[in-house]
Amino acid sequence: MACEYLSPAADWVFLTATSIANKTFPRLVELAQHAELVLMGPTVPWLPELADMGIDYLAGIAVIDPTGLRQTIAEGGGTRIFDQGVQCHVLKLSA
Repeated sequence: MACEYLSPAADWVFLTATSIANKTFPRLVELAQHAELVLMGPTVPWLPELADMGIDYLAGIAVIDPTGLRQTIAEGGGTRIFDQGVQCHVLKLSA
């Protein structure tokens, strides 16, 4: 995999939170141990304990208008969910 060669030399690495579910997370974190590491995506778990695993930042979304979001999804959603109902957030973790 390209990550075996690219991640160790990177200054920043962005991992999708899906890497937790597909079980690639531990290896990807290990490869990126010298980089600023961001765990991101709409499924990111907002857990400060991720700092103990090497995660420096969490980047995801928070629902700010459940009714509006539900309506957008009922109408087919797509990228319009980012215009109404959710807000992007970034959190710096400290180990």
